[in-house]
Amino acid sequence: MRVLWVFAHPEPRSLTAQLRTAGIAALREAGHEVIESDLYAMNWNPVVTAGDFAYDGVERLDVAEESEAALRTGRLAADIRAEHDKLAWADTVVLHFPLWWYGMPAIMKGWLDRVLVQGYAYGVRDPESGRTRRYGDGAWQASAPRRWCRSAPMPGWDRAASTAISRRSSSPCSTAPSSTPAWR
Repeated sequence: MRVLWVFAHPEPRSLTAQLRTAGIAALREAGHEVIESDLYAMNWNPVVTAGDFAYDGVERLDVAEESEAALRTGRLAADIRAEHDKLAWADTVVLHFPLWWYGMPAIMKGWLDRVLVQGYAYGVRDPESGRTRRYGDGAWQASAPRRWCRSAPMPGWDRAASTAISRRSSSPCSTAPSSTPAWR
């Protein structure tokens, strides 16, 4: 299995970082390939701007339309294209972040906003019917990861995670030793 581990925590000595290190080590020990996008270490810019699309600024910026146009014409920012390359390589994606104020850190939300652009992750049209296709169907199908996993430490989660890691869970998408991922 080829895993892209997208990590969002500013402190490399945190529990969240230790869980990432243990999770990646367990996957590699089990023979899986892992690459990582450590958003804080990369100094990832979470803010969508016109610069992401080489937008000229003459008309009002429609982020969805401009992102799709930039995708089709090769004008997406280099950091976004690099993440697309990682996604094309992976068949599993782990989104690993702490739960802050009942949600993901802004840097992770910004990764999702900037990387999962229209025409790549959503808004793909069927050329015959003109209808919008669903996830896993269409242009992204060939390179789309087959599993997306969320890993957000919550109260009691540390015990479940350490149990899963010590049992070398067969699925990085689950905290139970099972061949069925928690969600796809």
